[in-house]
Amino acid sequence: MGLLGFGRPNVERLTAKGDIEGLVRAAKYKKDPALAEAARAALEDQLEFFVTKLASKNLRRVVLSREALKLIGEPSVTLLSDVLVKGDVGKRCDAAFALGEVGLPSALPALGAALKDKDPHVRVLAVKSLARLDDERVPELLDKASRDRDESVRYHAGKARKRLGS
Repeated sequence: MGLLGFGRPNVERLTAKGDIEGLVRAAKYKKDPALAEAARAALEDQLEFFVTKLASKNLRRVVLSREALKLIGEPSVTLLSDVLVKGDVGKRCDAAFALGEVGLPSALPALGAALKDKDPHVRVLAVKSLARLDDERVPELLDKASRDRDESVRYHAGKARKRLGS
């Protein structure tokens, strides 16, 4: 890929340079599905790095990490689900939010379990992420969250239910 981003991306060069932004663009390259898959695989090789960067104070790095996790797909759900169970409260919040960004229904069990998290911030983010998933089980989980002991969780569950029309 040239300096200005024109032309066919070179995944090997982007990987060697550590150009995450270039790899994200390459993973979206519609003209060559094999090239896009190679870029996605190169991003997947750095999956744990992206999860750690969710806590960065650099907003651009956070946004880029979220985009990479979304492009990586299912492996992101697996790792983020694990962080949602085992991480400290900040990491659990990051994971709950990122699972909504990835948007795969396979995140539903982890997000459903997060509705029982001891921290209300994690529960609120789980509610917001559940509302982004396209799954018939979401309304039932939001209904459960609408009876949470914390007012903010109940509020966001009600908003999500209303937005989903349930």
